[in-house]
Amino acid sequence: MRCPHCRAKTDDSAERCGLCGASLALPLPDAGSEDELQVLLKTSDLARLAVIKSLLDSAGIEYMAQGEEGLRQIPISWPGGFFGSMALGVVLWVRSEDLAAARVLIEPYAAPLPEDPSAGG
Repeated sequence: MRCPHCRAKTDDSAERCGLCGASLALPLPDAGSEDELQVLLKTSDLARLAVIKSLLDSAGIEYMAQGEEGLRQIPISWPGGFFGSMALGVVLWVRSEDLAAARVLIEPYAAPLPEDPSAGG
């Protein structure tokens, strides 16, 4: 993620920029404003999430990732594990005005991956 004030690269879990100290949280929109947040994507695939966040950062589209901390703490991809792949996941939110551009940007990476026929049932 990049700082909205100085554009320095910051840690995804940081609340403030380490360079300029600016808040990294998206401001909450006023009730009834056109600046409402919309769901862009739901995923439990950390690799896909990293690519999509990088694309949004490079395009200057601000986003909020909800649930990422929990996804990184619980290994949900164990075969026969306690959780299915979508039991936990991340929801990416963007501003309404950025939704169409963000969807076009992430389209090649947001579609489900095809099943591997050699993997067997």
